[in-house]
Amino acid sequence: MQLCKAAMHQGKYSKNLGGCFGVRKVGERFNNEGSRSYGIDSLSSSWFPLSFELVDMDSAFCGSIRPYIDFYTFAIVAILAVLICPSNIVVYF
Repeated sequence: MQLCKAAMHQGKYSKNLGGCFGVRKVGERFNNEGSRSYGIDSLSSSWFPLSFELVDMDSAFCGSIRPYIDFYTFAIVAILAVLICPSNIVVYF
């Protein structure tokens, strides 16, 4: 969940629309000043032993498979309805 909050703080992710980003380990950070952005507060600290940064990804890696899943689900339900149900078929979605 902390990664999602960091992405929301940078504006790379939202609860409604999701988002696509990469994570790169950058190591130690010194004198980090906290801030408030997109409704998320970040911490101030003089030293972080391990930190990361969020980077933009190529759009080829950010596609959603949801339309494919919806199509295959519909196809399987339709095939099963034809094979299993009697001649009066009514399918509700």
